[in-house]
Amino acid sequence: MLTFFDVIPTKDTIHRGESLNILGIMYNKGEDTSAVVSVWGKTDDEWRNLTSREYDILSEEHKHMYFTLDAELFTENFWGEEPEELEICISDTKPGKEQNGILIIVL
Repeated sequence: MLTFFDVIPTKDTIHRGESLNILGIMYNKGEDTSAVVSVWGKTDDEWRNLTSREYDILSEEHKHMYFTLDAELFTENFWGEEPEELEICISDTKPGKEQNGILIIVL
């Protein structure tokens, strides 16, 4: 069973045209496994997959995962309108609507 502890962006304010690096931290309480881990984002109520990567995860492993969100993910072309803020989280499954994320301000 994978437990996701934290998502740490390199900054909490991003300017349009910039990419954003993210560190995710998780722990595997179960057996050795592989999983597709995604960075999810939402501007309103619906989480959208921003980027994904497959990881091999050993039993009892504490793992750091690194992602880069491309600049295009902070634009009107991706969201349908220019986002002013964006919540992000990391998980191997789509988060529910009640899931909270880390807030990123987009300038």
